[in-house]
Amino acid sequence: MRKWLVNLRKEKNMTQAQVAAAAFIDRGYYAQIETMKRHPSPEVALKISKVLGFNPANFYSEHFSEPFNITLEDSPVTVAQCDLDLRYTWIFNPPPDFAPFSAIGKRDDELGYHPGSMEFMELKRQVIQTKAPLRKTIPYSLSDGLHTYDIFGKPLFDSKGNIVGAAMICTDLTQILKDNDRDRGEANEKVEN
Repeated sequence: MRKWLVNLRKEKNMTQAQVAAAAFIDRGYYAQIETMKRHPSPEVALKISKVLGFNPANFYSEHFSEPFNITLEDSPVTVAQCDLDLRYTWIFNPPPDFAPFSAIGKRDDELGYHPGSMEFMELKRQVIQTKAPLRKTIPYSLSDGLHTYDIFGKPLFDSKGNIVGAAMICTDLTQILKDNDRDRGEANEKVEN
């Protein structure tokens, strides 16, 4: 079952029949896509993604085994895309607080309202407004405490050159910063002795 697809459809208050009609496909075929009995063709994936507002790559990320995905899985790196309304359309390797695909269709303030989420949304806004890359370090509250992220955002354009959103790569620096602080403390102790 593609729970993320079912949840996204329900959040949009749509039935399977409504999604199928809007995507110009058979309702039965759409139902089989939700239950993973069938996989959509790239053309159908694109139609469904336009109706529900997500990146069609989500259909295929379930089956990735490329070196890119193997390398990033369980790493402190999250890669994501958002639309012009700052809603996630694709996310890979989200922080532990976010279940896979739970962020699709949502903004950061809907996932957790705190200063870090607001600052992250502002970074995305600036990337979209200026149509230029931007990098910033942002503290972000998660269930296990405050994390520090190095975030690089760049604009996303369609084939006609129109801006359609932003892409971000977020690296959790928290453990590195803790290790550096510990190492500095040990170095200072040695100097004092």
